[in-house]
Amino acid sequence: DLYHLKSYSQMNQTDGGIRPINIRSSVEVTQAEELADIAIKASESGKRIPGISIAEPRLENLRLHGREDEIKFLNTKLRELNDGRTDNGATDVTTKKRPELLLVKGESGTGKTALVMQGLRNPADKMGMAFAGGKFDLNRTALPLSAFFDAMSSLTKYLIVNDRVEQIKFKIILEFEEDERILLARAMTGCEDLFPIEEISPHARDSLALGGKEAAMRLQFAIRRLLKVICSNLKGAVLFIDDLQWSDASTLDLIRSVCLDTKIESLLFVGAYRKEGVPDSHPLAIHIRELREQRGVAITTISVENLSPSNVTSLVANVLRMEGDENAVSALAESVYKKTGGNAFYILIFLRYLYDDGLIQFNLGALEWRWDVNTISYIMVTQNVATVMINKLKRFQEEDQNVLMVASCFGASFSTSVVAMVVESLSLTNIGYTLDCDKTASLMRDSVAKFVKDGVWESDTESKDVCRFSHDEIQSAAFGLIPFGEKDSFRWKVGNALMTRLDPDLLDECLFEAVTLQNYAMPSMSGDERKALAKMNLQAGLKASKNASFHTAAVYFKAGRELLEGSWEGDPDTMLQLCSEEANARYIANYNLETMNVLIDEVLGQPIPIRDKFRVSEVKVKSALARGNLRESLDTALRFCRKLGLPAPKNKPVSTLVILKDFFKTKRALKNRTAEEI
Repeated sequence: DLYHLKSYSQMNQTDGGIRPINIRSSVEVTQAEELADIAIKASESGKRIPGISIAEPRLENLRLHGREDEIKFLNTKLRELNDGRTDNGATDVTTKKRPELLLVKGESGTGKTALVMQGLRNPADKMGMAFAGGKFDLNRTALPLSAFFDAMSSLTKYLIVNDRVEQIKFKIILEFEEDERILLARAMTGCEDLFPIEEISPHARDSLALGGKEAAMRLQFAIRRLLKVICSNLKGAVLFIDDLQWSDASTLDLIRSVCLDTKIESLLFVGAYRKEGVPDSHPLAIHIRELREQRGVAITTISVENLSPSNVTSLVANVLRMEGDENAVSALAESVYKKTGGNAFYILIFLRYLYDDGLIQFNLGALEWRWDVNTISYIMVTQNVATVMINKLKRFQEEDQNVLMVASCFGASFSTSVVAMVVESLSLTNIGYTLDCDKTASLMRDSVAKFVKDGVWESDTESKDVCRFSHDEIQSAAFGLIPFGEKDSFRWKVGNALMTRLDPDLLDECLFEAVTLQNYAMPSMSGDERKALAKMNLQAGLKASKNASFHTAAVYFKAGRELLEGSWEGDPDTMLQLCSEEANARYIANYNLETMNVLIDEVLGQPIPIRDKFRVSEVKVKSALARGNLRESLDTALRFCRKLGLPAPKNKPVSTLVILKDFFKTKRALKNRTAEEI
């Protein structure tokens, strides 16, 4: 490349750390001189040489520095997964049959995801093994198992590409009943090709009517059996779930049950999480301790730390295409290390910042990188790294910044068409200029191209409409473009645009985002606005409950009550539903049961028809039963039956003979059936 190029008169010089290349013929000499002349003219005119990128730092497709041992270890895990052998060459049936849990932890920006991709995904592809991944998003916590379902969708695409779908589909028909296939197809968007479904029979419809804990447990059991079918037909499979610090309870329960299932063969379950985001009291930490200490599950944890000074030097040389000449960048690398602490992401941001500000320049006349270490040393970047990234984003034009601000409200990934719709809607109100559909489409195309080129966004390889921020820190920086005092009102405007502009089907897909964004402006809302948003929170809570995300559902129901200010006068029907459903959600999630009891008593104390109190009475009965208080549970149920005018037997002790008779009757009915058969 041009880094090694000098003009012919300089070929015997070795100054400046620039190494000469060997010119073997007069033709090559002429070509080299012509290319050098082009470079010099381009330098003088300030133009970029088409097809030549040596004058820009290399910020993509970099090799991992200082992670050689970790990559070697991950490769070993893949080989064990592939043939069921341990390091000593003996066949290990337990390793072959029992899923293994591998955790990668580290601070934000240390390169956890990059390590997994280079250490597992690339080798898995070469070995003919499946690799599928999903990522949790702080803005998508209302969707239980979202990252896992994304991974399963990716796995389905792998099966399609490798012509495995028909074979596995046949085995799924043999393994699953109709209602189970429907349950899986409905839950896992993107996996429909695995589940042949015809018209739903009445039996399947009745079976699918289960809700609450029963539905969550049934789905979890079906997923484990599905993994068993898929993995038994593959050389091996790796499921990678990123950002587990934002995972939901359902995902943690699923990981636990999968790791304990000895019938799932050749599966490596990999999770990555931010070390600073998972204290000892975090649900993930609790699950890990339980699996390791109480269940005896083998858990391997890789801790990814910041880079050492020598690794920073090799990374800087890699970025500047000066591999093998690391002495020339040692002073620069030392300054970079001091400013970033060796955080890989911050290093790349810092180097890009220095390049954009002209503090690192490639001199096309001399064909070498030049910088002033003394000037760079005075730049206190690490006082606020977020400010550096915000300043980088502020260099985009105003309309591009508006796109970034809107996209940052949706989370790590987003639909560019939805972002474009919101940008167009906001342009009609407060941005200061008006965009029609054609202008918006053109703006989005240009913005996407700019952001992808500058490493701000990444395009989804499987969907042209989906993009994602290349790192969570960049998303935070984009959100930081919104003025501090206007963040809540800006999010409300984005949510309101979704509510008013999306058609019903798309709105249902974006319901959680739309409601959550509008909730930020709750304190400044008027009466009618509060009532309307309370109904939307009720709708979002019911959807979350249907998805078995009861903790999140309780949050939406509580927000709805707060919007109505706890009053039963303005909208008693909505208030009744909010209180009743929140009590049920808190019972199922075992979440703040004191508030559950308060809600139950509040509903029972209202002058409303007795039938409207059925929901909370049911929760009260189940809650007492869950606490082991059978007497309280039975008394509550019988009292409610009498209030409804239903026959209620007197609560008398049952004889031991009756108990034994019913026990043996039940035992004969089961006929030694297994849990799976039941």
